Amino acid sequence: MWSLDFFKELAKVPRLSFHEQQVVSYLKKYAEDQGYIVKMDALGNLSIFVEAQGSGIGKDIVALQAHVDMVCVSEPGRDIDFLHDGLTLYEEDGFLKALGTTLGADDGIGVALAFYCATLPNHPPLEIILTVQEEVGMHGAAAITPDFFEAKRLISFDNPTEHALINGCAGGSILEVKLASEEDLSFSAATIVKIQVRGLLGGHSGIDIHLGRLPANKVLIDFLEQLNDLSIEYRLSHMNIGMARNAIARDGFIEIGLLRADDIDKIQVIKCRLHSDAGEEVSFDMTVIEEPSYRFITKTKERQLRQLLKDIPHGVIAWLNERTVRTSNNLATISYDGVEFTVITFHRSAFKEDLIALHQEIISIAMKHGAKTKDLGETTPWPPHENGTLQTLIGKIYRELYPEQPMEINVVHAGFECGYWELLRPGMDMISMGPNTLDLHSPQERLDLRSLARVERWLENIMVQL
Repeated sequence: MWSLDFFKELAKVPRLSFHEQQVVSYLKKYAEDQGYIVKMDALGNLSIFVEAQGSGIGKDIVALQAHVDMVCVSEPGRDIDFLHDGLTLYEEDGFLKALGTTLGADDGIGVALAFYCATLPNHPPLEIILTVQEEVGMHGAAAITPDFFEAKRLISFDNPTEHALINGCAGGSILEVKLASEEDLSFSAATIVKIQVRGLLGGHSGIDIHLGRLPANKVLIDFLEQLNDLSIEYRLSHMNIGMARNAIARDGFIEIGLLRADDIDKIQVIKCRLHSDAGEEVSFDMTVIEEPSYRFITKTKERQLRQLLKDIPHGVIAWLNERTVRTSNNLATISYDGVEFTVITFHRSAFKEDLIALHQEIISIAMKHGAKTKDLGETTPWPPHENGTLQTLIGKIYRELYPEQPMEINVVHAGFECGYWELLRPGMDMISMGPNTLDLHSPQERLDLRSLARVERWLENIMVQL
């Protein structure tokens, strides 16, 4: 498959958010080598014009849109520098996967499919719009100006479900919470233990938030609660949980100093008390660390941190109906630099009033526990337009090609850049499509190759009929 081959080459190029210069240069050169007309703005977004071919000559321009960056999450122990290293890909059981990391099919396969359409013998004039910094707040899309592209019809390739076209999405709001630390100068540890959580699935903080998967931060905070229930004398020394704001925290660790070395036997029998609706089998790995210079956090400050993290909600806040999430919050990452704890939360809703209310609720929780907050930006919702021309045509073609496959039109609890195109072109005819990609934003991410083949054939027919 053409798009698969292109994606495999693309995966060799680092695509970390905020550091897309290398992949932007790679794609810009590729487009120029094909004779396409390329525009690049100050942030690194690309608008690539491709002249019509065959039956598409004389038709209106269609924009094909994808983002170039990816969520970079790795398995514990996987030695990779996402800033400089490409991915190691392999095929297994009909899926494309990456060795110990996210695959980056979100949205690298969208980039590949956009360029695939440009190779077809019949297609209308195309504008391939490739954005940067999508995974960290859609800053690329937000920076685009109305004169960056001309099309009034747009197909997004950021959809991970083949049989469900997307015509609307939630907006989001990102909040940083900081809690100052306090050193315990009187505590002396007999031994220091690192506790890592295992067995969690993680996943996309919007699409997967309703599945009841446990976040690592809530699990490890409950671990600390159990230490207190057992009257174990300890002090917290370090904490690092989660890797991305838009991923459910899958991995993380805490480091604690024990006053009595024989308390290790007690903590080794601690089990996760939290229920996983996804059937996750949670366990804890414990390692003794030989570090006599460790600094410890006072019990009062650690108790304050625990209560803060217990009070910040995680998961579905409200349902729109029995199938669709209305509002949610992802308690995403927790880090500690020796001076203060930094907590990142990402809340989503298709309703502005819900976002504002939840944002204020978390700010109030933070203030109650003596923490400071900072807004890190918003993503705009994409209001659905029923009976759009593109969704009608593209859905019809799919049903004709694959009558045995289901086809739905959905509004999803995730962020799509289409909301920004709506702001630039109110009422713009848009739809999002793509091949089946599973477990986004986690090292289990995988691309269904049979689905990709169907999507290539689907696009071949779409380009003829646009």
